[in-house]
Amino acid sequence: EIPLTGPEAERGLQTMQVALTTHRMQFFPEDFWDLSQLKWCPHVYRLNKVPCKPWERRLPKLEELETEFKLQGISLRANKEDSIRIDAAAASHLNFKRELLQVLPMEDVQWRFNTCAVVGNSGVMLGAGHGAAIDAHEAVFRTNMAPIEAFAQDVGSRTTFDVINLQHSKMFTPHVHAGGQDAESLRAPLRNSTLLVFEILNPFARHHVYAPLLRRFNSKTSTSGTRVAALSPELVMHTYRMWYAMKAAVEGASHSANYKPPKYLLKPMSGFFATIFSLQVCNSVTLYGFSSYHPSQQGGAKARYSREQLRYHYFDGVPGVTRHHSFDLAFEIYRQMSIWPCSKINMTIVT
Repeated sequence: EIPLTGPEAERGLQTMQVALTTHRMQFFPEDFWDLSQLKWCPHVYRLNKVPCKPWERRLPKLEELETEFKLQGISLRANKEDSIRIDAAAASHLNFKRELLQVLPMEDVQWRFNTCAVVGNSGVMLGAGHGAAIDAHEAVFRTNMAPIEAFAQDVGSRTTFDVINLQHSKMFTPHVHAGGQDAESLRAPLRNSTLLVFEILNPFARHHVYAPLLRRFNSKTSTSGTRVAALSPELVMHTYRMWYAMKAAVEGASHSANYKPPKYLLKPMSGFFATIFSLQVCNSVTLYGFSSYHPSQQGGAKARYSREQLRYHYFDGVPGVTRHHSFDLAFEIYRQMSIWPCSKINMTIVT
C-alpha cells in the first residue's frame, strides 16, 4: 500500500484498501508467452529501500511491504499467505467461421497515444466539470455508447474509442435477432469513433454478430465515419485471467484478516476491458467516472456526493443494476493498479 497524500487522501476512498501479490504475466501480455521470465525475483524487495530493477515488474508480497490495510475503517494486519498462482499453460481453443475470418484484418492497427482518458458512466460525473480535462487527452475511451451531447461540460465532447459489449453490438446489426437479451437502449447515435468489441470468446458474438458488424462499418463502400476493431482472444483471455486473480486476491486478503467480505460477482464490466486495452496503447491513462457503486453504500456516500451524483448513470435515472457486476470490486482493482510498485503502469483515478 502506498499512502495517499494531498487531495487524494482527503477523498477517503470507500472501498477496501488491501495490498495484493500476483503474477507479473497478468499485467504484461507482451511477456505472456515467454515462460522463462515467469518467476519471482530471488532477493527480498523492500519498498523505498531497494530500487526497482527494469525486469522486476510485480507487486511485492505483503510481508515485504510491511504494511497494514484497512477494511471498513479498521486497520488490520494482513497474513503472509496471499500469493496467487496462475496456470500459464492453460489454453482455450476457439472455432472461427470463415465469414468472420474473411473480414478480420490481416495485421493489427498500431495505435499509440501519449495520454488517454477512460470515461465511465457513473453518476459521480454530474457537476464534476471534467469535460475540458478529458478533451485535452490525445485519445478518449467511452463505454456502451454513453451520450455526451448534453453533458459535455462534465464528460467532454470527444470520443476516440467506444468500447461496447455484446448487447450494444447487436443494436448495430439489425438483422441479428436471436440470442441474449436486448440492450438497455441505443444511448447515443453513431459518431466518428472506433467501436471496440471484446466478447470474442462468446460463441454467439463470434458466429453471428461480429462478422456483420465488421462488414457493415469496415467495408470499402462504408460511408460512415465509424470503424470496428475486435480485441484479440489472447488479450481478452489475459484480461479475464487478471480479473479473476485480482478478485481472488481481494477476497483472500480480506478473509485472511478475519473479515468476510461480500462474495463478488465473477463478470468484469466493459470499463475494465477499456482500461486494460488503454494500458496497452497509451503511455499514461486517467480514469474518470468510475465509482464503487453499490445500493447498500448509498447512505454512507451522501456526505460526499449530491443526490444526482449517487445515480447509477450520469445520463439517465434508471435504477442501479448490480446483479451482473461488482462495481466496488472493480474500483478497488483500479486503485490497486494505479499504485502498483515497479509496474511502469502510469494510471490515475479522478473521482
